[in-house]
Amino acid sequence: MKLPFKKEEKERTKRSSPTAALAVTGFLLLCVGGSAFALLSEFPWNGNPLDWMKAHEFAEQGNRALQKFSYSEAKDRFNTAISIYPGDWRFHRGLAQASRTTDRKSAITSFQNALRLHKDTELYLDLADTLIEANELKDAEKTASAAKTHEPLNSAASAQLALILQLEKKPEDAKKIFEATGPMDKDSARYWFLAAKYHMLTDDLQRTEASLRQATSLEKTTPQYWEELGILMVRKNDLQNAEIFLRRAARLDSNNDVYWGRLGEVCRKLNRLDKAEEAYKHAVQANNQNSEYWLLWGLTMLVQERYEDAEKPLRHALEMDKTDSAKWNAYINSLQKQKKYKEAANQLEEFLAQPGNEKMVKTWAFLGGVLIEDGQYNKAKITLEKSKSLSKDPQEIAGIDKMLAELKKRQGTKS
Repeated sequence: MKLPFKKEEKERTKRSSPTAALAVTGFLLLCVGGSAFALLSEFPWNGNPLDWMKAHEFAEQGNRALQKFSYSEAKDRFNTAISIYPGDWRFHRGLAQASRTTDRKSAITSFQNALRLHKDTELYLDLADTLIEANELKDAEKTASAAKTHEPLNSAASAQLALILQLEKKPEDAKKIFEATGPMDKDSARYWFLAAKYHMLTDDLQRTEASLRQATSLEKTTPQYWEELGILMVRKNDLQNAEIFLRRAARLDSNNDVYWGRLGEVCRKLNRLDKAEEAYKHAVQANNQNSEYWLLWGLTMLVQERYEDAEKPLRHALEMDKTDSAKWNAYINSLQKQKKYKEAANQLEEFLAQPGNEKMVKTWAFLGGVLIEDGQYNKAKITLEKSKSLSKDPQEIAGIDKMLAELKKRQGTKS
């Protein structure tokens, strides 16, 4: 419903002083019930309370989407909230949290916008975490230092600063900061998680595991904690538990392709190819722009000798990135296994025509073998002789001679 204000009056109301906002809010409080009173108690005392209430509805929708890890929906709702009322730091924080997994640059900007409106230790920590993920360590150190200055006895702030200093190859400074504060707040899951990451960098795996288990006991629904525990188990070569923890992370946040990708890799190492295939399929569904997931999904089918099923994802991976020889090899292999020799030969010729590939001896030999299988003997002979002329390796040359002998035998049989 549109408010009965003219545009000019509305703009003046938006720019009104805290005193004017207080007057408007006081009037509204006389007109509304208890639930609205509680809502308006959160009003930042700046701008138009009616705009803020409307924006707050969208922000609440964004928060619910975040709880379901529906990041795209959350971003849309928080952007709408900010467009209506840009003066609430919580709206900017929500947008940053929604953007963090897909657009770190935007997330950093949103956290910075939130901090301009409201100084808060958790905001500083969130921003520093995002800067670490973006490998902007100098800015991360400044931000973590600001968090520690804002709240000197905050254990999580100290652990985060120690972690950053360790990443910057300043182990003595990191140790001093970490040990000076210690776990002042033993019920802070965030502290234990950051402490675990610090211990991981110092190769103290025992304390890493103890800290992560403490973090997961305090917050059982935070997927990052379970992911980190899974990564630790991989490092300890405990793949059975790694699968359990990574699966828990992926189920908590099914829209996170990284969790599914890590789980797929562990399942592949355990030779649980059906589970690996399922995990890579979920990774593709979460992020269909990552060619590596398409490749790995196809490869798990390929090794299970499901060549026809493997062809489609492998072709998609290749179409996304034609500079990767591994993708060419996998796709052509799927065609060859289905005896689609003509298609395989065409793909090989396209690959060899790319700049820098024209002298790849083994690929020319591979093409020669495919042409033999397709019955294109004359072309196969020219191709194999080209491969032999490019090679200076006696073993390679011996292998090509063997292929030429096989070709001659087949030509003789045909005649």
